[in-house]
Amino acid sequence: MGQYYKPIVLKQNWKEEEQPIAGTLSPYDYGNGAKLMEHSYVGNGFVEAAMRMIEHIGQGKAVPFVWCGDYADPVDTPNHHVTKGEDGYPVGGIDLYSCACAWLGEDRNSKEYEDLKNTLQNVSTDEKCYIINETKKQFARIPDYEEDKWYIHPLPILCADGNGRGGGDYGYYYAPQNMNLVGTWAHDEIRLGTKADTEGYEDCGWIPECEE
Repeated sequence: MGQYYKPIVLKQNWKEEEQPIAGTLSPYDYGNGAKLMEHSYVGNGFVEAAMRMIEHIGQGKAVPFVWCGDYADPVDTPNHHVTKGEDGYPVGGIDLYSCACAWLGEDRNSKEYEDLKNTLQNVSTDEKCYIINETKKQFARIPDYEEDKWYIHPLPILCADGNGRGGGDYGYYYAPQNMNLVGTWAHDEIRLGTKADTEGYEDCGWIPECEE
């Protein structure tokens, strides 16, 4: 079956919160499908909105971030511990995808979501073509947009949680050189920046790849 994803900005102390979501977006409100590789491309309006969300909520500073799939494992927190059920699958913990759905509201109509969507229309990230991971002190450059070319955007892939468990996920039929990077930034503190902002940080090794 297909796995559906949402980009989620988490609260700074999210592991201690009953509702850990600072902001999230639905792909359907940006004319996109919810499977990972239905939207993870440079120039995609949904991914662009997710970057504006990071910029807006963080006000230029890093925020905990994840591109969360609905098959992702629950997260262990001080108040909600993950254990294994009789079938060996994890139970308990915090289900971030479900928390994001609750934050959006029934039929995606919560006041918080409406306010966020309206605000993002006036946020710009045009000059910021680097994703910077403050947790790991790494960066990835976003490939330049080219008309009629489908460059895979590193943000959803690096921050994906749950990849490989559903149809439409990122796999080896894309660039196998990037497979070791998938999900390695999930839940880390992320911000956007320019080339000058990457000084002192390590290139994470993302290799630009394009579907012709």
